[in-house]
Amino acid sequence: MTVEMQFLADVELVCEECKGMSFKSSVLEIRHKGRNIHDVLSLTVREAKGYFSDIARVLSRLHVLDDVSHRRLTVRGAHDVAALAQRS
Repeated sequence: MTVEMQFLADVELVCEECKGMSFKSSVLEIRHKGRNIHDVLSLTVREAKGYFSDIARVLSRLHVLDDVSHRRLTVRGAHDVAALAQRS
């Protein structure tokens, strides 16, 4: 979280509970193939294609994202873009 200071430089504060990962520790303890939700959302779309290669429904959506996205787009970023598009 960034705290804007009126006459000083902005201050970046990291949540003590989630360490900047935006999830409670109880959520971060849940793992799938050795990764928690923060790890999965931090994957690039290409990395996620390998990670979800055995789940056809997810993989098909990742193929579309990979075809139209910038190579460095993360799964979290793709979700944010999709959410904005739906609001329009």
